[in-house]
Amino acid sequence: MSFLLVGRRMWAETRGIARFRPQEVYQGLGLYETVGCQDGQPLLWQAHAARFSRSAQELFASSPELADEGAVRRLLLACGLASGPAALRVVWFYPRRAAVVWATRFSVPRTLRERGAHLTTALLPAHPLTPHKTTSVGPAQVLHRQALAAGFDGVLFYAHERVVRETATANIFAVFDGEVLTPPAPPLALPGVLRGYCMAFLRERGWPVREARFHLDELLACGGAFLTSSLSGVVPVRAINGQPLPFPAELFKVFQGGNLPVPGNR
Repeated sequence: MSFLLVGRRMWAETRGIARFRPQEVYQGLGLYETVGCQDGQPLLWQAHAARFSRSAQELFASSPELADEGAVRRLLLACGLASGPAALRVVWFYPRRAAVVWATRFSVPRTLRERGAHLTTALLPAHPLTPHKTTSVGPAQVLHRQALAAGFDGVLFYAHERVVRETATANIFAVFDGEVLTPPAPPLALPGVLRGYCMAFLRERGWPVREARFHLDELLACGGAFLTSSLSGVVPVRAINGQPLPFPAELFKVFQGGNLPVPGNR
């Protein structure tokens, strides 16, 4: 039997308590979070919960009930996910009182992490909801699925004047003359939880890291790039539209020397 959390209460999923109304889905007035887990522990849960609560307040002037970390650990245990990697999904639709949380086993993309991502590109300008992880993700997901169908690992979005933004599922970083840059979040990208962790992680180890705009042509001439995602982890970008990018070996030695909070790391 599977279980889920509604607010702070655990329910058997078979009760159907988490069914969403059609108007909630098509109106897209909702928020979600995707959280990596390892050995029964939700990774960076507090940061995910803070982003979720901030967006609910800013967009809907609402404070939905959300499970605390202890309740999430109990959920993982009840679902038989006390060992190995797992993924948490958090969904809330306005004006519901509580967010719904459920957990599933997660298959770590080790091959992708090792060989790196091959991306295509698409124009998708930023908009007022870009800083928030909303359920209104149709355009990004359509482009992402088209990229996968064409044999790529994902699609890198750019704004007008070919200013680099993000992918459908990850933030991007690039190395320029020893400095690590990432598009400003906001306005160009979602302020990813692992993105923020990696910025602090690299700064603590002496790497200059900052937010800055850069163009697609500049990215293609950089000294290496990588993606950050709470589930996929830190993934090198090996090619964009078929053009190879160098592997940032020094950076990845730093990452490998630290225990990054991503599924599959112990």
